[in-house]
Amino acid sequence: MTDIHHLARRYLIAPSNEEVTADQVRGLPGPVARMVSGAVGEYEEKASLEAVCARDADKLECLIQAIEYREQGYRNMQPWIDGSLAALRTPSARRLADEALGTGSLEWVTRLLDEDPDT
Repeated sequence: MTDIHHLARRYLIAPSNEEVTADQVRGLPGPVARMVSGAVGEYEEKASLEAVCARDADKLECLIQAIEYREQGYRNMQPWIDGSLAALRTPSARRLADEALGTGSLEWVTRLLDEDPDT
């Protein structure tokens, strides 16, 4: 399969995640297909705290990847960083993002793991 240039993608109509999931679970036993489709729907609708946390985890991963790219010398990462930050919904995700931005792509993990939770 040939990759489509990112500028050409604006002229394509992407299916929703629910449509993609329906296609992917086609042929699975009904209960399994419903479980997977339900989880995707919950994630997309942000219908539970778990779904919100999962979305935050996804955006944190994008943020950390952007920080790593920036540290490797790639420019123009700020829009990616800003978009990831704007999408975060929980205080804990924003705290992790602040730590990642204030240190480096890996240093913040070590510091958080060594932190005394009572301070």
